[in-house]
Amino acid sequence: MGKTNTGVGWWKLIIPILAIALLLGLFLHPANFTALPGGFVPYGWVPVFLAIPTTGIAFAYLGFRQGIEYGGEARNPQRDLPLGTVLGFIICMAIYILLQVAFIGAIDWSKISLKPGDWADLTSTVLSSGPFYEIMKISGIPILMAFAIVLLIDAMVSPSGTGWIYTGTSARTFYGMAADGHLPDWFLRLNRWRVPRWSTIAAWLIGALFLIPYPAWVYIVTFISSTTVLTYVVVGSSMLTLRKTAPNAPRPFKLPGAWVFGTLAFVFAYLIPYWSGFTTMYGVTALVLAGLPFFYMYTAVNRFGVKRSNAAIFGIIYWVILALATYFLIYVDIITPYNATGPLPLSAKYITPFVIYVVLMAIVTVAFTWVINLWANEEGKQHIRAGWWVLAVLFSVLILDFVGPFSVWKSPPLPFPWDTITAAIVALALFLWSVYSGIPTKDLEVVLREMGVIKEEKK
Repeated sequence: MGKTNTGVGWWKLIIPILAIALLLGLFLHPANFTALPGGFVPYGWVPVFLAIPTTGIAFAYLGFRQGIEYGGEARNPQRDLPLGTVLGFIICMAIYILLQVAFIGAIDWSKISLKPGDWADLTSTVLSSGPFYEIMKISGIPILMAFAIVLLIDAMVSPSGTGWIYTGTSARTFYGMAADGHLPDWFLRLNRWRVPRWSTIAAWLIGALFLIPYPAWVYIVTFISSTTVLTYVVVGSSMLTLRKTAPNAPRPFKLPGAWVFGTLAFVFAYLIPYWSGFTTMYGVTALVLAGLPFFYMYTAVNRFGVKRSNAAIFGIIYWVILALATYFLIYVDIITPYNATGPLPLSAKYITPFVIYVVLMAIVTVAFTWVINLWANEEGKQHIRAGWWVLAVLFSVLILDFVGPFSVWKSPPLPFPWDTITAAIVALALFLWSVYSGIPTKDLEVVLREMGVIKEEKK
């Protein structure tokens, strides 16, 4: 898979670079950047931030983590991982920015029957079905029209590379979760090539299931970006917690300015899901909360001494309450009217079900987890005490999304930019809470013993 994906990787570099060169060299309209109504930001800054998680921008940069997750195969991890991560990110950023510049500059308004500067209506033109393909096809320039065919092939080849890599890393994630007691042991079974068989099948199956509620790429990528980036809030906290709990651990690479980078990582990992909007975030919140019963039924049972039957009963009841509340209080009462009419007026008709949902799910989540905490051993109690801030992250993002400009309102109670400033302040407070909550774990102790930092006691 690695060798195959290397070939696809070169393809994914060469084809976009050729597309950029051809469009900038043969079909550039500089007036699109300087001489159209509305200026450089014609619709204000809210759509700029909304675009980050909802149009594939955040998704485009998530590949930095794959090199880290496959880091065990690196020839020289101390050199290759930092270099590959940073250099890969910079290369991707340069290509994506140039692609966007080339696309904006290549729009010929006369060929798509739109008034110059009418950016919002591009979705009603042929460009919406395949922007680069269509823009080359309608250019009338033979070399661009021929290259459009190459882009059709690229539309199949490029995503396949992403799919293969994510299938592999998702399988490793399932394997690692099972090794830590979060999933059944059969996720640990390897085939004769030492690939986790059931973890790989599960990764493929869950990926396929996403095609049911999200039949189009743009919907899948919005949901995936918000869900994935939300998990990144732990990164900044983890780094500083490890500096606190394992100060003497050997570090081949030590990031300078840890507090600065850790804080920024947490805050922006909080803001990107917030910018995705309420219509996305309610589903993300429900999906993440739906994972909580797995903690009850596997982690709490396998590691923290909770009785399996009790945990299973709590988990099933939680799933039922979550599903019914999300469907009736959010989807039926708020999302359905919004999809039918567009932005909604501020009214108790829509506010009341949301308040009921938040209060109900917060009480059920805290109460169920607190009971699991009472049944757990001392290690389990420590982990649960250290993890309350995660629930605060979920519910606070959802509440802020509901009252801000990325929600369903015609006139949001908390307008831009005060919403984003408020969200950043909340994220900063949660970050400090998360670092303060960090604890030394038994897993960390095992690693430190293997590294020789902690010496075995003599009997």
